Amino acid sequence: MNGARRGFFGDSIYLIILFFVISIFFVVAFFVANEINNATSGTLLGSQMGNASNGILGFDMIVPLFVIGMGAALIISAFLIRTMPVFFIFFLIVNVILAYASTLMSNAWYQIFTGNALSASAGQFTSLTAVFKYLPFVSIVLGVVFAIALFMKGGE
Repeated sequence: MNGARRGFFGDSIYLIILFFVISIFFVVAFFVANEINNATSGTLLGSQMGNASNGILGFDMIVPLFVIGMGAALIISAFLIRTMPVFFIFFLIVNVILAYASTLMSNAWYQIFTGNALSASAGQFTSLTAVFKYLPFVSIVLGVVFAIALFMKGGE
């Protein structure tokens, strides 16, 4: 082995954490843009901030593509990993950690954006809200699909 990384299921944990942080950034940016737009309505800056708000809201349209891309990357990664069935127990441990992390992210999403000034802004991101609502389920399904692709491939 030349030491090159071929793939690892634990990367999905990093992807979920990264997705969570980026999502919070976009909701806060949307909130700030709306506040500036409301404070400067009727001016050139206000109209530009309205355009910025619409642009930030466009992130919500690419969220389903991110989830599909994450699933595709995991499946491709599964075919690049050489494994033996004895390592299935380690995969189960990582999958449990992924399910736990995704549950924490889902609950944190609702605790952060419920009952405060950001809740109206977070409500505009319907795809994000849906993804975080079903994030534990999606991560478990991706883990099962990854396991099937990883341990049921032939020829090795």
